[in-house]
Amino acid sequence: MSIARRHIAAVEALELLGHEDVVEIGCGHGVATRLILERLTTGSILALDRSAKMIGTVEASSLEALASGRLRTRAEALEAVDWQGARFDRILAVNVDFGLRLKEDWPALIKSLLRTGGVFVFAFEAPPGSHKAYAIARRTQKGLEETGFTVSECAGPVRVLRATLD
Repeated sequence: MSIARRHIAAVEALELLGHEDVVEIGCGHGVATRLILERLTTGSILALDRSAKMIGTVEASSLEALASGRLRTRAEALEAVDWQGARFDRILAVNVDFGLRLKEDWPALIKSLLRTGGVFVFAFEAPPGSHKAYAIARRTQKGLEETGFTVSECAGPVRVLRATLD
């Protein structure tokens, strides 16, 4: 099975060392989740998706990681999760348009979930011929910067934003 370049670019932008606690928002079938698991040695990942079917797919494809506790899953929307003070070193979202449901509230939520020195990576690859990726990336960058993030765009064919807190 080939891996979409958006997943590869997004996971590379996380710059994982292996010990991080990561959350992937909108994990879908778990492509990026599995790439992250390959890079984690002592860290863990929480795969989050609104669809129980997608979470079931992730769990079925990563039984060993699930059993060991390196993979945790939640079938909930980002805004519905009771985070109970949970914080992460890295947060990843691939092809997620936060503005659709969360309007302007999502950057503050992301900020509240990151540990000091944490990184949020956002990757968006629109279908060929669509200019949607640029518009969504600009809106996302603006929201992050207005919330105190420093945002850089990673070079490459996929729009990847890497955001850190100063």
